[in-house]
Amino acid sequence: MAEEIEFPFKVTDGYLGPQAKFFPYGLACLSHPEPVLILDTNKLEIVIGTSEKTRFTTKFLQVEPKKECSQYVFTQNQGSEYHFTIAVPHTGWYKFQIFALPSSEAGPNMINVFNYILHVQKADHYVESFPKQYPLWKQEGCFVYEPHMILKGVREVGVKFRYFIPKAVDVQIKVGDDWNPMEKVEPDIYEAFLDFSKGYPAGTKVKLNVKFGRSSADYTKLKPAAECKPIDYPKPDGQLSFDLLESVALTGTNHDHDQPAHLTLLNDDTPVNHNLAVFDGPEQRFCPAGVYEYVETEDGNGKRLQINAQNCIHCKTCDIKDPSQNINWVCPQGGEGPAYNGM
Repeated sequence: MAEEIEFPFKVTDGYLGPQAKFFPYGLACLSHPEPVLILDTNKLEIVIGTSEKTRFTTKFLQVEPKKECSQYVFTQNQGSEYHFTIAVPHTGWYKFQIFALPSSEAGPNMINVFNYILHVQKADHYVESFPKQYPLWKQEGCFVYEPHMILKGVREVGVKFRYFIPKAVDVQIKVGDDWNPMEKVEPDIYEAFLDFSKGYPAGTKVKLNVKFGRSSADYTKLKPAAECKPIDYPKPDGQLSFDLLESVALTGTNHDHDQPAHLTLLNDDTPVNHNLAVFDGPEQRFCPAGVYEYVETEDGNGKRLQINAQNCIHCKTCDIKDPSQNINWVCPQGGEGPAYNGM
């Protein structure tokens, strides 16, 4: 279909449709498999299926005049399906790009996986930009059933709000200064009927506020060493990755050698008897500065935990990751630590 259309702008070879990582990432078009969409409406929903938990972001551009329109895209997911609701503000040509990265892959940069070109020939709906979506909205798998947007000047008495919000313990909608609690009507589904006939002034914001239940702490997720396989990490290449000593040196960290220790233990026996015995001493791996080190005892009959506090870069990872919560992190001597002003 794309070959039969003459675009009023240049489209490079290979731009349209699935990109190199689309299928390797286990993605599938559950709607709109054709990358060129000729539309007699200015609202549509594109659905992408996933085979594993995946992060998404999008870019929506008006071609002429060139304009960023990403505020007219609303992203949400239900299980393995990701829904991209698009409200096109005007007729014309648009580019819609989807970027993704499986959660199992590290890295901040997502990869372009699919590109659409939209030609909207008729704007049959009045649309406004969608509300801002915060990271938790996408991470927790929240979903809007209704409404996707609230039009200016609404004066209805009973506007229905219905959301799917997993792990929530309290859900409320704030209209101006008014808080409106939502009722849990089904597992993870919340509803409320709001009265907009009160004469809220123009520009009044409507915000969804959610309090999520506390998940178990990070350190509780650590598996015993017997259940894991050792990871063979590649050696530092000196260009993109560096050895520990070089990396610590870059932080400019400094502590007087004779200052009181700011890293102490609640129980001196716990590291060897519990952390080393059960988890193979995770301190020697989770600390990026090599502060924690298991060394042979003086009599050679075992190991002990040695704390190289002078290397500490104040990342507080030990507070988060220590499976026994035995490390007591206190404020070091004033003015010492990493060279924050040089970072």
